[in-house]
Amino acid sequence: MTVVAATPGLPEKGALFPDQAEAVSRVARHLRRPGTRGLYVAATGTGKTLVSIRVADELQARLVLFVVPTLDLAAQTALAWRRDGHTEQMVIVSSMDAAGRDALVAARVMSSSSPVTLATLMSVVGERDDQIPALTLICTYDSLDKIQETRNTAYAVPPFDLAIMDFTNRGLGVWDVRVEWSAGAGEGCGLGARVLPPGRFPVRRGRHLMDGRLVVGDLRVQEIVRGNGRVSYTVVDTDCTLVAEADGFLRTCRAGTDRTYAYVLVDHLRWLRFAGLDTGSVSLEHLRHYMAALGAEYPGPFGLPGGGRGSARTGTAR
Repeated sequence: MTVVAATPGLPEKGALFPDQAEAVSRVARHLRRPGTRGLYVAATGTGKTLVSIRVADELQARLVLFVVPTLDLAAQTALAWRRDGHTEQMVIVSSMDAAGRDALVAARVMSSSSPVTLATLMSVVGERDDQIPALTLICTYDSLDKIQETRNTAYAVPPFDLAIMDFTNRGLGVWDVRVEWSAGAGEGCGLGARVLPPGRFPVRRGRHLMDGRLVVGDLRVQEIVRGNGRVSYTVVDTDCTLVAEADGFLRTCRAGTDRTYAYVLVDHLRWLRFAGLDTGSVSLEHLRHYMAALGAEYPGPFGLPGGGRGSARTGTAR
């Protein structure tokens, strides 16, 4: 792998929305304590990657690890960092060959799965003239062993200043996407904190998640191959037929994003059936109860609306 110069002429950083700015401030303040961990929960499309980038800026992190579930998300994440003005050396750690993707070549994003190459780069991050000022590694969960193996090389590999784990929590019928940060030196993988694969993160029930599954049903997410050859995700019914409302929307989503949205939609569609509703009869008030059941603030009873087939809990969603 050849180390190339930083990308010139990148745009200035854009302004954050107020909720994003607040998230950056609160997360960075929390992570300034060495060895701490944080959890940021936000819906798809609300700028989690941008918030993560700005947290790294706020912490002045030189050596950053960003872990994602898929190759497509690895490429999207790298380009997002470049769009936000980051010119540091950037390497995608996976089976992907960045040289085969024009957008990554233009952004001067490299790829490698060699622990020795990665260790070489990590060992020379610093402030001296003969060092590189910063390094961002974007790694898939399947390739985390390559990061671990850097500690078995001849190079002195430092811990990451910041490790960010991006994952979708689908184990409890939840629609949100989560990003977990770790900061400060510590044990294990040189990450400064313990790293767990998707689905094995410790889950905090209550504020953001329901106690157990929200819905029951046989609707499910299915991986398919579209007519143009693109691997995609959709929602199928009990008889394996496509759910038209969901599939029509998922066809408009980009690769990688469609999978996340598919799990969002299947949870919602299961809830509709459980509540005796359909897409034609559901009302805004029903949706308020649904969001309250997921943990959104709602000043009143939450759970199933009155008259539903299940028993509703009462109280104030906080």
